[in-house]
Amino acid sequence: MQQQSRTVHAVAQAENPESRHLPLVDLLIDTRAELTELVVRSGMKVLEAMLEEDRTAVCGPRYVHQDDREAVRAGTTASAVVLGGRKVQIRRPRVRADKTEVPLPTFEAMAQTDPLNRRMVEQMLLGVATRRYARSLEPLPTEIRSYGTSKSSVSRRFVARTTAQVRAW
Repeated sequence: MQQQSRTVHAVAQAENPESRHLPLVDLLIDTRAELTELVVRSGMKVLEAMLEEDRTAVCGPRYVHQDDREAVRAGTTASAVVLGGRKVQIRRPRVRADKTEVPLPTFEAMAQTDPLNRRMVEQMLLGVATRRYARSLEPLPTEIRSYGTSKSSVSRRFVARTTAQVRAW
């Protein structure tokens, strides 16, 4: 039995472009992170547009005088919506009528904590510790502030949600 030289075998592999290893894994990881960031940023822009559309539906078009206008624009305020298992801070447009705040339907839907509670309970049932919950989530762009992922916050939500389920049973 004749032994092949390892050097000859390595040279043959290098000449064969199909067998070469390219650093695609690093490229795919970077691409995935950039794609996630692009999707989150685009989603936040869409949310802003939807909120402004709600405000226009309630108040009418901006800079147009209307005598019968019942609700008025009232600037923006810091608020939070649920995104990917956490709360993120946004600037929510405000609408006022008769000295009271008028709720915007899109904001009401996006601010519901039920999807957040569901995600936390699911992660706990899968074995994610409350201390590691934040690490189990997809990363967000650095300019988006998030909260509600601390171990105490996750624990409180988990206890409240499971207690409600036990009582319902």
